[in-house]
Amino acid sequence: MTQFGTCTWTLGELSVERLFSICQDLQLSCVQFHGDHLTHQASEVKNAASESGITIWAIDPFYATPPAASFSLSDAEHYFMGVVDFARATDCCRITVHALSHWISELYEQTSMRIEMLALSCQKICDYAARDNITVLFELCNQYEVAFLRTTKEWAQLAAQVNRDNFGLILDSFHMHMEEPDSEHAMLSHGSSLQMYHISDSNRGGIGSGQIDFYRQFCALKETGYQGPVMLEVVLPQLTPCHAPATAAQWQQLSEHYQTSFSAWQEFEQAYQRNK
Repeated sequence: MTQFGTCTWTLGELSVERLFSICQDLQLSCVQFHGDHLTHQASEVKNAASESGITIWAIDPFYATPPAASFSLSDAEHYFMGVVDFARATDCCRITVHALSHWISELYEQTSMRIEMLALSCQKICDYAARDNITVLFELCNQYEVAFLRTTKEWAQLAAQVNRDNFGLILDSFHMHMEEPDSEHAMLSHGSSLQMYHISDSNRGGIGSGQIDFYRQFCALKETGYQGPVMLEVVLPQLTPCHAPATAAQWQQLSEHYQTSFSAWQEFEQAYQRNK
């Protein structure tokens, strides 16, 4: 049975109790939690998730941008090792590090050097995380969000340099729509590395609100043997790129995007079984 979750940044800056309560109302079973050791107490996050029956699938330091003052690569590595510690304390076994690319971009100009230094930092973070059986995940984002490393072709180069068993990939339908020549081919080619899959249509809404052929992506996931959750990263089209609902009507509309997506996924499963 498919686990559905969400990337919590899409729900806004809420108390952890309110956040997980909303996730319950949306009928979710897991989250990619937006936050870190600088913004939250691990015990509060762990307890709120446990009380709501929600699994923290990954810790995602969504706003992990470099400090305004000068910093070094070791500062960046130290920060993400702190995220690893935070994940361990919340009983979560995954973190994301794609925000590390923002730090690297500030320090290096050439793309080849950026990827080389990113790989070295990811190696160190992976080795640190491996002590606690924590997996380090990298999401490929679009050109308006990151300065480099946006495609699975570039990911393959990075993954080969990192060369760690606990280094995995996150693919997002919205970002692939913008950056990949063929999203389904990208999914099939890198299925063995895929640890998380995000749903967001071409307009950032739920399934069916935009132009993406989600049935093809569903079939690609099936063919790769993907067993992870389906994370809905839905932003209401009128609130793009990154604003959370602010009114009761908007929360209701967001819930409808979720319910439509759940139903579509069930229909995909039925169609897939018929066509086997």
